[in-house]
Amino acid sequence: EKRGVVYIGHIPFGFYEQQMRSYFAQFGSVTRVRVSRSPKTGRPRGYAFVEFLEPEVAEIVAETMNNYLLFDRLLVC
Repeated sequence: EKRGVVYIGHIPFGFYEQQMRSYFAQFGSVTRVRVSRSPKTGRPRGYAFVEFLEPEVAEIVAETMNNYLLFDRLLVC
């Protein structure tokens, strides 16, 4: 089964897995959220991957959220 994955860059500090899952659920079914973290410190690296059940939803999110201002940060998709 094919899923849609979106890269989200420049994520604001404090906007982690739980917040991302809740926020992106407005677009469609979120099946997985993975925030990249430093292996040494465990701190977020500022980007994440959000997986959606439908690939079409992922395309819409990538187009809609690219350059979207969220908590004083411009997101990159």
